[in-house]
Amino acid sequence: MKRRTTGPAFTIVEILVVISIIGILISLLTVGIQKAIETAKASKDQSRARQLIMAWQQYGNNNGDQCLPGYLSPEVQTAWKVKYQNQNGNQLSPELAQTYGWRLAAFLGYEYDPFLGYRDTAETNLDESLYYNDMEYEPALPAEFATITGANGAGLALQPGFGYNAYYLGGWWTLPSTIGIPAYRFRDSIYQENGVNVRGKIVARSIGQIARSSEMIVFSSSALRPAGIYIEDHDSYPGAAWSVPPHLGTTEIWRIGGGNLQGIDLSMFGEQDALSAMLAAAPAPAPMQAGGLEIFVQEAAPLLRFGANATISNADGSTGLVTLRELMDMRRWVNGATTPNWAHGD
Repeated sequence: MKRRTTGPAFTIVEILVVISIIGILISLLTVGIQKAIETAKASKDQSRARQLIMAWQQYGNNNGDQCLPGYLSPEVQTAWKVKYQNQNGNQLSPELAQTYGWRLAAFLGYEYDPFLGYRDTAETNLDESLYYNDMEYEPALPAEFATITGANGAGLALQPGFGYNAYYLGGWWTLPSTIGIPAYRFRDSIYQENGVNVRGKIVARSIGQIARSSEMIVFSSSALRPAGIYIEDHDSYPGAAWSVPPHLGTTEIWRIGGGNLQGIDLSMFGEQDALSAMLAAAPAPAPMQAGGLEIFVQEAAPLLRFGANATISNADGSTGLVTLRELMDMRRWVNGATTPNWAHGD
């Protein structure tokens, strides 16, 4: 009786090698899929930024080339006799119209996605958008916004995915009791030019005033955050309706911080203070997927929502991804700025 023959059997070592190769291939495939997903998200984010900048330009076309005001206090809205509506045609409270969102929404047909599409919620309606505190901490809102956190529509008013360069484009308008008429911050600031003090208007009130439109940031992914070092951001981080450069007047707001100071020449941004030197010499923390942002005063600072870059849109209608180091260049924020570390008086 003939014995049945079979092919050579796999050894345990060979089986382990095959399993290892399969594991490596699965890992590579997973990384590739994740990268593709992140790329798609970043592309979608830029699409939203593009829609916003087109609406911003349309506002200018409809209003004599004027930049959309960055902030309008309720008192200024009353003084100017302006009123705004939601998508159902109901009049908004002035508190909801302080920031740009509701004032720009009509130019986009009140579409939800350009403003709040980054959210991982079931919301689809701007009128019903809510203010969320889903962070590990809850930043204290400025007093002028604290009263509307429970109102429908507060999501658009306070937490859109992109912050407006509100202090330096259009102006941050209030009604100071000292002068009794609407006025915007930094309307008559002093700065240095070629070693000489110059007094001038650094806030661009019209689109035509903007000298470097292809570099001037109009919208940037942004979040309101307390002072501290931020190593990592996440995609659904609540946004903020405004965004600020490294300095507001004489106040330093943020800079590259934590481990991101390693290997970076800070001299291009001015003289290092003791804190900068300490941070630069400190051991680097865990590798950063995003962040590395040192915030000194609670403000709406840049946010790296997808990967290591922030999404921006420029005054000429272009959009792109930029690093925190690029965002530290004051020329990207202020029309009159002439150097990366440019500053001005209050």
